[in-house]
Amino acid sequence: MMTWDEMKKADERLSLLEKDICCVKDDGESPWFCANRIWFEYFKPKLLNIVGFDRVRESREDFDDDWFYSPAAYDVAYQSLYNNLPACRNCGCM
Repeated sequence: MMTWDEMKKADERLSLLEKDICCVKDDGESPWFCANRIWFEYFKPKLLNIVGFDRVRESREDFDDDWFYSPAAYDVAYQSLYNNLPACRNCGCM
């Protein structure tokens, strides 16, 4: 099993996705903010190309990425990334 930091080092697409997610802010100007909508419409499709059963393999030969196809790897990445989003506010999705 790999840690989140090890996963980011092994596939830099995870680091780039994390940076994008950390840029998402709830500015409070709208009457609501939905992190789930942003996650499911924008970030999760990108994550599915990097980790999980549908991973798009990079052309690197210097590491064995079999673990990146596992449900455990997907869970680590999902939780690590999703937790960087601001909380939902007044959206009613919860």
